[in-house]
Amino acid sequence: MKSKKKYEILRDSDQSPRANGLRESIYRAKLYGVRRRSWKHMTAARLIFKGDVPTLTYLGLHETRFDALYPWTRQTKNFYLKVLDKDEILEKLIQYGISEEDLVEGLSKLNELEGNKFWRKQTDEEWAEGEYKLQESFGKLQEWMTEFEDTVRVACKDKPEYVVKLGLEKSVEDVIERQKFDERRAWKKILEAKAKKDLELPPKKEKDAE
Repeated sequence: MKSKKKYEILRDSDQSPRANGLRESIYRAKLYGVRRRSWKHMTAARLIFKGDVPTLTYLGLHETRFDALYPWTRQTKNFYLKVLDKDEILEKLIQYGISEEDLVEGLSKLNELEGNKFWRKQTDEEWAEGEYKLQESFGKLQEWMTEFEDTVRVACKDKPEYVVKLGLEKSVEDVIERQKFDERRAWKKILEAKAKKDLELPPKKEKDAE
């Protein structure tokens, strides 16, 4: 008994890469088990209440099944809590071979995983990846919109009313004012580039007086 206690203390205090790798493997195995159990419960509920839109909506089963960990956890926890809170729904599931104890254990195992550091790590990684992809998509969309707007302004230079119809400006006067602004800005850039080029040119050598 004493040796077992020592082993447990040593195991808990072991923060080596090998020990953490083992802990993460155990977490992954438990997560797989919880996912498999909940999939069975939620699939059964979808079949039992097929066509019963109010009940499916109440249980959150009208939504798409989430795969990412955080939304999946929220969806699954909501399902278990709602089932266990409604006797008539619970009784239906029991009739089809799903016991209340099995549902309670499913919720308990899910809560246990949610407090795991590897659960937090996984959700943080998924969030960061999703945020990066979202920002990347917004960046590409913004780039495309800017290019589209520039193309429209050039193509419709003599027809400012088209620019207004496309919603890029509120009035023809605004379009003309923007055209003047763009022309001034373009000339300013040309003059700045010319001045910079003149500064970079080497000074002309004067011919020696004969």
